[in-house]
Amino acid sequence: MSAATPPASPAPLGRPFAWLWGSATFSNLADGLALLVLPLLALSLTDSPSLIAGVSTAFTLPWLLFGLVAGLVIDRVDRRRIILYANFARGAVLAVICGAALAGELSLPLLYAVAFLLGSAETFADLSGSALVPMIVSTGNLSRANSRFEGTRVAMNNFVGGPLAGALITLGAVAALSVPAALYLLSALTLFAIRGAYASPRSGPMSLRADVREGVTVVWRDPLIRLIVVMAGTLNLLHAAFMAVFIVYAVGQTAALGLSEIGYGTLLTVSAVGAVLGALASSRVERHWSPAVILTTSVLINAVFFVVCALVPNVFAVGAAFFASTFATGIVNVIIVTIRQKAIPTHLMGRVLAAARLVVFGTRPLGALLGGLLAGASSPRTLFLVLAVASLPVMLLTVRVPGDANS
Repeated sequence: MSAATPPASPAPLGRPFAWLWGSATFSNLADGLALLVLPLLALSLTDSPSLIAGVSTAFTLPWLLFGLVAGLVIDRVDRRRIILYANFARGAVLAVICGAALAGELSLPLLYAVAFLLGSAETFADLSGSALVPMIVSTGNLSRANSRFEGTRVAMNNFVGGPLAGALITLGAVAALSVPAALYLLSALTLFAIRGAYASPRSGPMSLRADVREGVTVVWRDPLIRLIVVMAGTLNLLHAAFMAVFIVYAVGQTAALGLSEIGYGTLLTVSAVGAVLGALASSRVERHWSPAVILTTSVLINAVFFVVCALVPNVFAVGAAFFASTFATGIVNVIIVTIRQKAIPTHLMGRVLAAARLVVFGTRPLGALLGGLLAGASSPRTLFLVLAVASLPVMLLTVRVPGDANS
């Protein structure tokens, strides 16, 4: 009897991917710090839920305004260079506001402007990163590469960024803003290690209008991409509404959870652990359950999380539900990204991703705005109940995802 042949080791992802992954690690940590520090600075200037939610609205609005433009640029220009320039720009923006903080000139309008500029640069950098991965990683390795990217994104945004932001804010605004500025610059410098050109090949000249129409047409006519876009856009709207006011619900002596800034960062760390573990487990989960089952279960878990926040304002209960919610979301994020990358041709990647994210991310500012207004008119806990009920119809979409969507 011959010995069983051991399973082959997975093919390496390659040195260019390693450098891109390293650059993304630095920029994702900077994102995590900036996205927590700016609302905390806003909280030091006002206690109005709608005004604080304005920071999230300003950060996500560029996806709606510039998403299609970014897609056009990405399919015409070297994608590595776009990420590099965007990260240099984000570092410079934060360096400027550091000067304002040092001079004692921080204000809500300034925070809104910084959030808008950071969001604008992220629109180009994030789309370019998603479009670049299929150019440096083989199709068979996409799920594994996306799992690493998603796990790192969540780990840096929250697992490391959460407690670090809480600690930095206690040292003052200058310290809290200068660290992410340096990280953005370091992320840009790392990209110089990736050699080669990464512009998408084009079959011939096209007008801007024709380019935009081609990307939008693919999203509209492809039933799988259209289904994923509508589903993800709805879930993003609900999540943005939640996160825009969660800080008001959680932080402060009179808040429902009564957490300090460091305590809030720790709670986000717990949620980040769930998301990282979910992203890392995605490949194994996909082998046992269909995309429809996974997506539907995730929506149900998120609805339960909203109910727990509304009815059980206890930090341990909320932390446990948050962990379960982000674990499920981490799995789903990897599945959705991989489905899109496999379904979209490389030369259309920028435009189709831009058209898709115009809806998927364009709902974020609307969600943040609606969340702030509803919480201000009633309470955050009332908002959470509304979000739980609004989540349930999404399952009518998730059950329609075909079983071979990710194959």
